[in-house]
Amino acid sequence: MADLVSPDQIRNRSFQTTFRGFDRTEVTEFLEKISRTIEFLDRERARISTQSTEQVDGDLQSEFQRVSSEIGELLEAARVAAEGMRDRAAAEAAEWRRSAEEDATDLRKEAQSDAEALRGDAWSTSKQMLDQSQAEARQIHEAAERDALAVVGHSERESHRTLAAAKREAEEQLRNSKMESERLLVEARAKHDGIIETARKQADAAQERARALEVRRDELLAELETVRSRIHAMEADIEERRKPVPPEPGQPASVRLIPAESSGDPDTKVAPREWSPTDTIKIIPAEGKRAESDEPVDAALLADEVRRLRDEAAMAELTSNQDEEDEVESPGSEEEPEEEPAGTSDDDPEVPPAEVRESGDAEPAAGSQDKPWALDSLFATLRSEPAQEPRAAAEYPPEPEVEEAVLAEPETPESDDPSPDPGGDDALGERDRLLLPITNRVLRSVKRQLTEAQNITLEDVRVNEKWNPESIDLADRIRGDLVVLVQESFAAGHSAAGAALGADATRAKPSKSDIPDHSDELSVALADALAAVAESAEEQGPRALSASLSRVYRAWRTDEAERRLREYAMRAFHRGVLAGGAGAGATRIRWVLSGRGCTTCRAAGKVGDVAIDSDFPGIDGVPPVHPGCACAITPV
Repeated sequence: MADLVSPDQIRNRSFQTTFRGFDRTEVTEFLEKISRTIEFLDRERARISTQSTEQVDGDLQSEFQRVSSEIGELLEAARVAAEGMRDRAAAEAAEWRRSAEEDATDLRKEAQSDAEALRGDAWSTSKQMLDQSQAEARQIHEAAERDALAVVGHSERESHRTLAAAKREAEEQLRNSKMESERLLVEARAKHDGIIETARKQADAAQERARALEVRRDELLAELETVRSRIHAMEADIEERRKPVPPEPGQPASVRLIPAESSGDPDTKVAPREWSPTDTIKIIPAEGKRAESDEPVDAALLADEVRRLRDEAAMAELTSNQDEEDEVESPGSEEEPEEEPAGTSDDDPEVPPAEVRESGDAEPAAGSQDKPWALDSLFATLRSEPAQEPRAAAEYPPEPEVEEAVLAEPETPESDDPSPDPGGDDALGERDRLLLPITNRVLRSVKRQLTEAQNITLEDVRVNEKWNPESIDLADRIRGDLVVLVQESFAAGHSAAGAALGADATRAKPSKSDIPDHSDELSVALADALAAVAESAEEQGPRALSASLSRVYRAWRTDEAERRLREYAMRAFHRGVLAGGAGAGATRIRWVLSGRGCTTCRAAGKVGDVAIDSDFPGIDGVPPVHPGCACAITPV
């Protein structure tokens, strides 16, 4: 048979390997050939056994026939040779028969012994070949399983390394982005506060200017009302004076020209000339004055003109972009109209109505249009009283401050939660800011050690097919990192306490009593977690055991190690706060809640300040008091 294999071929057979181990098809075909070979050997062994038995029986029969023929020939020769020799021939025949029977017996025994020897040799040879084939097949299967486990272990190690590197990069990027976002948030808050403060100042200044303008507007409106009433009175008086005066009886109507008396000096005042009631006055328009108009003065137009001038002044002030308080300019620089002497008012000639209209319609002096408050002189003239200087914005009475009404809040039942500490968020934020870089740096190193420990554990399981929890030596590898974590956290707490109290924030190293050895605690906790899953997974085989142990290591690298390191760092930080507060002269400490807190933390927060060398009620030591506790203490 061409497809049969020899023991040497089975012994020297090799297979091609794939990513997950040997090619299953080639192994199956080879085992099929081995099976056919063993079946063929069994059939050959049976055939040889049957053939040997038939061959022995055939040789004996042929030998018997040959002997019988020879005996017949001898008997026939004996009968033919002589009847007399019957007895001798019979004796010789008997002797020969006995000799033949002995020879046949010996031949039969020899044939049977040869057949049994051949049967035994065939059985032992086939059994030996079968055992050898089974042993070689078992060795090949075990070697394939070992190679498969090696490939799986190598793949898991590579996946762990890749995952750890990716997590480190992700954490680094997350930390950098968080720091950048915090920096941008601080800058945005500072800009926001500055913009709000600037806007508030500008709003206050604009509100103050608006109040001053409103007060001034009210005064101007009141003055305009007064001017309107005076104008109406003057118009009525003018209409009354326009009526013709009938001449007295016996007096002829005549017009007498009064020559102007002048000394030639424009600065020399002309003394008023005495006149009698019977004289007639000729009205002559003054040079530089407007022509006489018979239209009455419109008070509404005058008020609109004054309001327009005031609005232009207000807009000029609002667009000046000055931060200092705007005050209304005092008209002290304007020349007030000179009051006439009291003794000459009775001697002045009465002003006719035309002259009154002419003086009222006269344009303001040059320069008065640029300063709206120069109209006060006009108002004073119309009121026949001296002009008053307008008050500055600061002289106006301030608006009464209205106290904000405090709405009565509904009564709520008293809560067990303590009132929030205004500086609590600062203490918690400062602690997290100081501990974050320390914890992250130590956490990266501890994660590397956990990865190495996982590789060693998986290799131990692959080689020995079982695992001993006592083989973990993680404590010696992480002891230095944990000591650095505790020392730097203690120093950070010492500095934070000094900064909070305004003292010298110099960092101090903790004493030996302040540096507990957390490495053994961490290593024992990891070993217990691994042993707990190993007991149930070890019976399922090395593959299930490796998968269970890998899950435990993955959980520790993900969050368990970080949680424990953060707890150690916070406890050392708060010990440093106590030491720094005592060194800075603080005598009391305060419990700062993080969020709502548990019952124990809320009870400690309600106590208030306690002595710095004593514990809070129900709490032994410093926070955290339970897993997940993020409370803090601060010196006061």
